[in-house]
Amino acid sequence: MAKALMRLGNTIVTRGPTVTLKTLQYSSERLRVFWKYARVEMLPPTPGEISASIGQAKNALSLKTIGSYTVKEGLINAVIGAEILCWFFVGEIIGRKSIIGYNHDNTKAIKLKMPGFIERLEFPLLYDSGLHHAGKFAS
Repeated sequence: MAKALMRLGNTIVTRGPTVTLKTLQYSSERLRVFWKYARVEMLPPTPGEISASIGQAKNALSLKTIGSYTVKEGLINAVIGAEILCWFFVGEIIGRKSIIGYNHDNTKAIKLKMPGFIERLEFPLLYDSGLHHAGKFAS
C-alpha cells in the first residue's frame, strides 16, 4: 500500500505540471473564442434594437405578411412560438414551486424539489410579514 501511494505521489509530482500546462493551453484558446462571442451575443439589447424589433414584430404579424409565408416558414415560426411558451410555463412552475396554481395551503399543492440555488433565492420575509402575491395583505 505504501509503495502504491509513493508511486502515485511520484506520478503526480512528475506529470502534474505538464498535464496542468496542457490543460491551460487547451482551455485558454477555447475560452478566448467563447469570450469573443459572449461579449457580442450576451449583451442586452439597446433601446434602438428594441424599437426596431417591435417594428419587425408588427410587420410580421400583419395579415398581409402572414399570407405570404410558406408552410416551412409558418411551421418554423410556430415551433419558435411554442418554445417561448414552454419556457414561460417552466419559469412559472419554478416561481410557484408547484405545478398546479398558487396554492398557499401547502397540504394540497404538488411540491417540486427545487435545486439549491433556487431555494436560496427564496424571500421568506415577504411571507412572514403577511405580504403575498401582487402586494396584497393576507387576511
